[in-house]
Amino acid sequence: FYNKNLYKSYQEEDLNKLWKDQEYAKIVDICEEGLKDNFLDFNYLCFKGFANFYLGISQISLEMKIPLINESIVSLRKALILTNDELRGDISYVLGKAYYYKGKSYSDLTIKYLDLAIEEGYLRKDIYEYKGLAYYELGLYEESIKEFESLSNDKLSPEILLILSKGYGQLGNIIQQEELLVDILDITNQSDVKADA
Repeated sequence: FYNKNLYKSYQEEDLNKLWKDQEYAKIVDICEEGLKDNFLDFNYLCFKGFANFYLGISQISLEMKIPLINESIVSLRKALILTNDELRGDISYVLGKAYYYKGKSYSDLTIKYLDLAIEEGYLRKDIYEYKGLAYYELGLYEESIKEFESLSNDKLSPEILLILSKGYGQLGNIIQQEELLVDILDITNQSDVKADA
């Protein structure tokens, strides 16, 4: 999520190594210390935002996850204002996913930031999946289906196919819904997904 050419100082090279080693908690500590001297340091804000995001999504409970996701969002929104466009797509992508993890009430912001990432040419494999999920949460089933249908077949997991089938059902397209449900029953061994189908 970052361009190594941006980080030149010894401290920042150290952050690059910590990032490579996935030492996210240490990165957050170093960045918080650095931000005490310059609360708008772009590099520290980016590292802190990205690290808090990964720390957040690795948590099991919402009580532990949401504060870290919130910290990520605060840092990355500041960084987005300061960016000279080099990391605009990266930051927008992580912001979109961070808002998704905050829950259904933030689906509009998920779409907003993922669209911004796409405009910047940042096309990660799961970007349309997250947009499809967010549209579904908003009850915008046609838009949700369109996003999911832009995924290649190997990216359509049984869980995504189940949501896609529900979208078709909401739109009254029962034939398409049934076809997807039969496909799910044929391809998955996951008992919870099979039961839902």
